[in-house]
Amino acid sequence: MSLIPLIRQVLSPPRRAIKRSLKNKKIRRHQAARRLEASQAYEQLRTHSTRPELDASTCRKIAEYSADVLGSLDFQPWLRVYALYQGRFVEGWIPDDYYSMQVLPSLYQHHKPFHHVRTLSKRLFDSDAFPDLAYCVNGKWFTQDYEAIEGKELLDHIFGETTEVYLKSEDSGRGNGVQRIGRNDFSRLTELPDANYVVQRPVVQHELFDEIYPRATATLRITTSFFQGEPPRYRASYLRLGYSATTLVQSDKSLRCTVTDDEGSLADEALDESWLPHPRHPDSGFVFEGSQIPFFKDARDLCLQLHAKLPHDPIVDWDIGVTQSGKIEIMEWNSGHTDIKFSEATVGPIFAGCDFGRFQLGH
Repeated sequence: MSLIPLIRQVLSPPRRAIKRSLKNKKIRRHQAARRLEASQAYEQLRTHSTRPELDASTCRKIAEYSADVLGSLDFQPWLRVYALYQGRFVEGWIPDDYYSMQVLPSLYQHHKPFHHVRTLSKRLFDSDAFPDLAYCVNGKWFTQDYEAIEGKELLDHIFGETTEVYLKSEDSGRGNGVQRIGRNDFSRLTELPDANYVVQRPVVQHELFDEIYPRATATLRITTSFFQGEPPRYRASYLRLGYSATTLVQSDKSLRCTVTDDEGSLADEALDESWLPHPRHPDSGFVFEGSQIPFFKDARDLCLQLHAKLPHDPIVDWDIGVTQSGKIEIMEWNSGHTDIKFSEATVGPIFAGCDFGRFQLGH
């Protein structure tokens, strides 16, 4: 045997062991962070609402479900949050950490999620529901119809009917990687690094959302699924709102108010990023209970129609803007790292009957 293959043979087992060790450390850090978030959410709900502590019977059911269905007692913290919020235990709940560590990797074991190709959204879905104006692909600029464009022509195209636009990096998520810029700012950004960007026009939102909070565009987050053997299905939705002088809705600074029925009715309270309940918007005083999302069914149906064109992604979160005239705008769509914990806590289990317990470690 030659020297190089011999060296590779000797080094391969230690390399594999190192990779396993690093992966296990990453998993443990991930678990610790999710459990800490769950414990903080539980404490906020327990302290700042009238919800009673979980009784012994509910805690026992959580432990049994976590161990028997999900495969580990480690998945109890988020189940406790869900049970505290709803005042009961319900079989079928999926803890946030189990979802991210077991369900999503299993669903995507044969391919990667498609959400990172947002510069292809209009072509991928063949829809005018996206407020896209231009794309930057590997440093080159194109119109929304994928025609090459540059210089003053590019600026005139983008700012022909608006004074401000949103520049989004293609891998943006949780509201990060988004800039609101004008023509002068944009002219300094026309030579961006070799990365991909989407430019979108502002969504002039429905007056209801201006009444709640006018400084940031409200987004309706709709979750749909497309599993083998069934058509696309609606799972849950909630309204995301800015507050306290924010001008962009971001996950680490927003209110979330769940939609409770097929008519688009809002729940009687919203939760902020730390799970603190708000029956009224803290800035406007808007009362959530009794209000409905305008054109909700249209938004839900559009998401189902679009998901039918993308069988590769089994679960998609759609961020929707609704205009005064009822036009539905797809501001963003996410897959692969979708977030279910808020919907699970408020209206879940949203994946009841999907047998996600089969994805537990070792099965």
